[in-house]
Amino acid sequence: HTALIYDGFIEDGCVVCPAHGWKFELKTGNQPTGRKGLDSYQVKIENDEILVAAHSKKINW
Repeated sequence: HTALIYDGFIEDGCVVCPAHGWKFELKTGNQPTGRKGLDSYQVKIENDEILVAAHSKKINW
């Protein structure tokens, strides 16, 4: 299993998964229905650089 969302396309303020057709809002990462979707991160542009406030994700096996 691999994340294919990077091959998705933008439509109506959402990124659309090319494998399943699921939509995720660009601003929140959630599905338009309000259900949780993709992880999202704060982003800002400073001095022509894009800064992303990323955090590590703990996986519980």
